Amino acid sequence: MPCKTLLKWKAKDGTSGLKAHLKACTSQKQTTVIRITELFASKSASPSHDGRLTAGDRTKITDDIVRFCAKDIRPFSVVEGAGFLELASELISLGAKYGNIPVKDVLLSARTLSRHVQEVVTREKQVMQEMLRKIDRFGVTTDLWTQEKPQLRT
Repeated sequence: MPCKTLLKWKAKDGTSGLKAHLKACTSQKQTTVIRITELFASKSASPSHDGRLTAGDRTKITDDIVRFCAKDIRPFSVVEGAGFLELASELISLGAKYGNIPVKDVLLSARTLSRHVQEVVTREKQVMQEMLRKIDRFGVTTDLWTQEKPQLRT
């Protein structure tokens, strides 16, 4: 029976821990070394990388973002927003989990999203209420002002 022990390994630690396990292990019929990231990555994902984008990949994603902003008439600052960063992070996680899948299988239609808004609002409202319950005192203020429309002189 092959060994099913999961060993933690980091490049900086070297191979001494693995060698010690191999010596002590009683089931040495078959030994396979797999990086922990490979256990969770799909077959279509690259088997090993250091987590940094290549210059070509960085240029490609930058070009894609510029086209996204231009086509959808969005400011470049959209990529710095907390909501966009959370979405991008989740999309990257899904890519790592499932590999290269069609975008239409992940992103939903505007109609589906509009039906889902109330559920998200309800959950977020509960989170906000819990946060406010933990605060002894807080204040709310508004800053109301109007700007007169300039009058045209003839």
